[in-house]
Amino acid sequence: MTNEERKRCGMITDETCPRIDAMVALNQLCRCFTIVRILNVFWTSMIQPNQWSKFFSLGLKIWLDWNLSSNHMSAS
Repeated sequence: MTNEERKRCGMITDETCPRIDAMVALNQLCRCFTIVRILNVFWTSMIQPNQWSKFFSLGLKIWLDWNLSSNHMSAS
């Protein structure tokens, strides 16, 4: 759906916002089962198993802070 179509439907008020398209594209990627499965395989191979629960459950800001402040990557 384009920003113009979203504006017609009342979903947004400004069809010129470039962030809307990026957010919609990211949202669509996150809903794609194949992409989600590939990312899960990737992240579980990169993150230490004892950190999986925290890594996959934190909100975005806390997740970014946590990942930027310490090393949770797997040794392999």
